[in-house]
Amino acid sequence: MLHNSSLRRATLRALLLIAVALVGTTIGAQSQLQSDAQSDTKLDIPSLITEVENKGKENTSRLLGYTFRLKHIEQELNDKDEVKKETSYLFQAFPLSKGNPVLMLLSENGKDLSPQRLAKEKAKANKEWRKRKLEIAGKPGEPEPLSFLRTSEFALLRSDRYKDRDVIVLRFKPRADFRPTKDAERLVSKLEGEMWIDPVEKIPLKLEARLVEKFSLGGLSGLFASLRPGWALVLESAPLSDKSLPNGLWAANRLEVYSLAKPLLSKTVRSRQKNEFSDYKPFDKDADKLPDNY
Repeated sequence: MLHNSSLRRATLRALLLIAVALVGTTIGAQSQLQSDAQSDTKLDIPSLITEVENKGKENTSRLLGYTFRLKHIEQELNDKDEVKKETSYLFQAFPLSKGNPVLMLLSENGKDLSPQRLAKEKAKANKEWRKRKLEIAGKPGEPEPLSFLRTSEFALLRSDRYKDRDVIVLRFKPRADFRPTKDAERLVSKLEGEMWIDPVEKIPLKLEARLVEKFSLGGLSGLFASLRPGWALVLESAPLSDKSLPNGLWAANRLEVYSLAKPLLSKTVRSRQKNEFSDYKPFDKDADKLPDNY
């Protein structure tokens, strides 16, 4: 469990990077793509991946103008993966063009914050928002996006149905020749799993990933010494269904992480983090102050 508010938010920011990687997937020119069944199908996988890249960039750019609710649930598990303790937090998230969203805490364990504490949270969020906007202004150019497709080898696994949609399921595993330069890249380059892609919408609907080797986490959250094989995540996205929002906009709606981690000088800790994304609403991403109503 994350007992420190700063560590909790740092870990959430790291997980949100992975969420962006699913909805806004990009691919480098040197991506390795293999297909066990390509000779038996008319599907042009390289073209599909290129279209997924372009759609992902457009979708991610549009989502920068939307605030959303993030319900974060932490579960401490025993050796049988039964829940020993559970806590929940509700945040309002405000995306930034370069970096993770600013998070404003609204409630804990289903209980709204007191007016005094909420006022402090708003003041803290506004201070962080202004600080990070100034930092962004001083760093022209866009950072290179995090990408599962750039860090992994892909193979066509099967065609399937998922949530009443025809999908293409790709299997991925780490690329032996990829050399990560950032902590988030180091993490995704140690994952294997499956990705469900809607070939019509050109959007990844679901990702299941598992850690294949030990990963030192320090730079992402400063909390755990290492994650162990058995660490896994499930990430899903869906079209925004509110009739007041534009058609064709997709966003993450679920991120679940099962973790086996070994803190320094301690035994292995089992935990599960559930994250639900909802209530996406437009806001002025260029404003100097966050909105009072959301």
